[in-house]
Amino acid sequence: MHGWRESPAAVLSVTLPSDLSEQVARALEEDIGSGDVTAALINPRTRAHARVLCRESAVLCGIPWFNEAFRRVDPGVAIDWRSREGEAVQANAILCTLHGPARALLTGEVYRSLAQAGAADAMAQAGQLPAGQERDAAQMAVITAVAEKDPAAALTLLQGLKSNTNFGAVYGLFSKWAGKDLTQATQAALALPGGQERSNAIQAISSTLASQDPETLKNWAAQLPAGQLRNSASASIVNVLAAKDPQLAVQYLSTLPPGQQRANAAQSMIFAWAQKDPAAAAKWASEQPGSQSKQIMISQVVQAWAQQDRAGALAWAQALPPSSSRNQALQNVVSSWAQTDPEGAAAYAANLPAGQARSNAFSMIAMQEAQNDPTAAMELIDKYASGQAKNNAIASIGMQWAQNDPAAALAFGDKLPASGERTNYISNVVSQWFNSDSSAAEDWLKAQPDDASKNQLLQRIGYQWANADPDAAAAYALALPPGQAQSMMVNQVAFQMAQQDPAKALAWASQITSPQAKTEALSQVISQWSANDPAAAGQYALTLPDGPARDNAVQRVAMNWAQNDPASAAQWIASYPAGAAKNNAYNNIITNWTRDDPGAAADWLAQLPADSSRDSAVQTFSNQVFEQDPEAAYKWAASIGDSNARQNSEMNILNRWMRSDPNQATTYVQNSALTDAQKSQLLKMGQQ
Repeated sequence: MHGWRESPAAVLSVTLPSDLSEQVARALEEDIGSGDVTAALINPRTRAHARVLCRESAVLCGIPWFNEAFRRVDPGVAIDWRSREGEAVQANAILCTLHGPARALLTGEVYRSLAQAGAADAMAQAGQLPAGQERDAAQMAVITAVAEKDPAAALTLLQGLKSNTNFGAVYGLFSKWAGKDLTQATQAALALPGGQERSNAIQAISSTLASQDPETLKNWAAQLPAGQLRNSASASIVNVLAAKDPQLAVQYLSTLPPGQQRANAAQSMIFAWAQKDPAAAAKWASEQPGSQSKQIMISQVVQAWAQQDRAGALAWAQALPPSSSRNQALQNVVSSWAQTDPEGAAAYAANLPAGQARSNAFSMIAMQEAQNDPTAAMELIDKYASGQAKNNAIASIGMQWAQNDPAAALAFGDKLPASGERTNYISNVVSQWFNSDSSAAEDWLKAQPDDASKNQLLQRIGYQWANADPDAAAAYALALPPGQAQSMMVNQVAFQMAQQDPAKALAWASQITSPQAKTEALSQVISQWSANDPAAAGQYALTLPDGPARDNAVQRVAMNWAQNDPASAAQWIASYPAGAAKNNAYNNIITNWTRDDPGAAADWLAQLPADSSRDSAVQTFSNQVFEQDPEAAYKWAASIGDSNARQNSEMNILNRWMRSDPNQATTYVQNSALTDAQKSQLLKMGQQ
């Protein structure tokens, strides 16, 4: 096998986020930029071996991110894992071995060595580098080394940088800190601005505690503020407990309040359980309520089961009643099957009913086989697949092929008939090309004729270009004529630039001449900025002149802030003038708050002044709490001030109640303090 490869033991133990590739791309952009200066001195043909050791006893997590990082640095790096995701490993154990180009394996090592000799001198030396990716990489390496001995000092260094939201740096710093001083690490994490950086810090602490002492983690998690932070810690607890004793994990799960916290924890638990007893884990997952969460858990169980016993996993998946859960389970079995027997997996996929399940199965098979031999993958798909499933699989092959030989992949694309499928295939190839050789991909793209096909391509690969070379992409975006292509490019550039330097992104957005594109770029900058530092982004948004741009910025800040700290978001937006923007902001706040802590959300609603913003938030709240308490939902709907909005909300709740439990709904209305005429009207409308 040549190029990128991954052993079956390296399969992720939980559902992968849809933006995993983008997460890694952003982290690498911050951490090593376009490459390590010292590594660049090494002959590109020189190859090396490396081992990754675990210095302390731990639970292994993050394999997919590790794999994706090296795939992006150099697809020629081969990784052989010795342990599985979620598996307990002993101190000094070899986690994996790597073989490939020496440049890729040595990136960043020199900076870390300099920091060991003296952090102040190393940081000063890094500061002498030209502003940009090389300086960022050097500074991040120094911070990582300082964290080994003095996490507080490392945090001070990290916060002194403009680009201070690097996931790897924050995670590594707080992991070490928690091992040295849990109380101090927790206080420092909670003192961070409410956003992704604080969430990353808490996640690092919880993972560290879980690998050492689950009981300590349980007590620690209970003291965290209700919401996303506590949810993340609970997920770590049940994952570790399930690896030791699934019934203890189920017991702990039952103590969590119903809602998002329990759902997230259950999904974290189920894969670890499936490693020990997939049949029992599958039975438990299939008996749980809720469609989306249940489907995710079944998918995770089958994924683990198929690694151990493909026939058993397939038989269980086939026995499920027709549903999206069954389709997803079959896809996971086929994906595992394709790792060892692509021909057999393809023959099985061909007999699946036409639809999304068959299409996804062929795409998985195609990508697996294309890692070894793209031509053989094409022949396999041509033999067994047809229609849209075939087109999607070919596009997947193109993406994989481009990692090793983009020129050959494009040459194949030129032979495809002109169609949407051909455009899709080429865009996948060029996207991957930007990841491995942005200069060559950029030259190729600029040489293409300025026509509709090029505009379509820009819309599809703009993010990759902005990620690989943001300055070049930014200049190109400004030179485009106003229109859809420019709007798409400025969004992608704004997204990438705001990750590293919001001030620079704002300055760049001010140069855009198209009003529509300018507004969209500003919204994207505010959105990314507020995800990392909502307080600063919120302060800036309020300085904008009155108008749609300000309203849009305020809504973006509220949406991101509410995901991690709805109470602070609510306090910030309280003084904003009433109107559609405030209504939307309140709806985002109450949606996130109710998911994590409905009691606190209700308390906040109760003290709001009566106006249209409160009415809008109450309507959203009543719809959310209906599943848990229809009577409370109806009472909240009845508290809406505007008569038309109140009646519409009452009717909506009553209609849902009549469908789910008509006897209870009828009894409630009949026993209420409403007049007979109102009761008759409500029941009549509720039965329609």
